[in-house]
Amino acid sequence: MGRSLNITSVTSKGQVTIPVEIRRKLGIKPHDRVRFVMDDGAVRIERMMTLQEVWDSVPPTNAGKDWDEIRRIVAEERAEYYKDKVRARQQRLTCAIPGYESVYPSHRE
Repeated sequence: MGRSLNITSVTSKGQVTIPVEIRRKLGIKPHDRVRFVMDDGAVRIERMMTLQEVWDSVPPTNAGKDWDEIRRIVAEERAEYYKDKVRARQQRLTCAIPGYESVYPSHRE
């Protein structure tokens, strides 16, 4: 890694100006956030990622599905859920009536 020498002064508020050469190299623009990392007696400046950059760095989880496909999957899962719910209710009803033989073949023992 090449070294460069840039000298700047510290203001009474503890602020320093990052030389333009370094800002360009790190991609630092006005209002960007930076962090200072102490490393073996030296200070390293790193540009922080913006929230948008972090968001864009994560691939979407459902990249291959469009809304029609998602709606179809939800409709199938919902239909299966209610079918199971109806079966369970029918089972409870047929078991609650003594001597009643279910008209549903799956409930006959």
